[in-house]
Amino acid sequence: MKHLFVVLLCHIIFTSLMVAQGEYISRGTNAYSGSLLMQTNSEATAYGFQAGYSYKGFLDAGLTFIKANAGDFKNGILSPSMTYYIVKQEDDLHAPTVGVTFSYRHYPSTNTSAVAEPDSIPAISYYTKNITTTQTLDAYIFDVTAHKRIGYWNVFFFQPMLGGGISMTRADWNVCLRGGLEIGTRMVHGPLLVLVPSLEYQSTFTSFALNLQVVF
Repeated sequence: MKHLFVVLLCHIIFTSLMVAQGEYISRGTNAYSGSLLMQTNSEATAYGFQAGYSYKGFLDAGLTFIKANAGDFKNGILSPSMTYYIVKQEDDLHAPTVGVTFSYRHYPSTNTSAVAEPDSIPAISYYTKNITTTQTLDAYIFDVTAHKRIGYWNVFFFQPMLGGGISMTRADWNVCLRGGLEIGTRMVHGPLLVLVPSLEYQSTFTSFALNLQVVF
């Protein structure tokens, strides 16, 4: 059960914390981005940051660092990702921006369990012994996200986001669904700022995520 929780937590903190910048720029435009990330649920809270680059507005590369407070991850987790935009809302008046993301994680996970050991031979009584094991997990995540700008208010634009993904390890695979609202504004002669609150449902967990992104 402990191992199952670790695997589920790995999937949970890996999906909503994945961001990209190509959905905010036009085709033919290059851009850099930086993001601060937070996600929380009833079991744990994760924090992180991401740096990204968009080539010609249709191909994004990103590198994400994540650290959870659940105690099972002794080190931070570094993850590369690539996003390709199949269609962008500028291509057609009624089309959303649709991005397909592939990311990979390789990280150690520490698990402590209690086992009963005999204190004599033949066994008359037992004592509890804690055994700590470390295993390396490889996770592969395939994710699809759709964005559609719906309007403006003063200097802000609003863009709902819907997405879903599949994450796979050697042990199992898991599916998640999420939705959120991207709220953006352009600083005067400066970068684009985007705040994204979102909810994600996965297995028995519902998580809240908050991303603050700066696009140059």
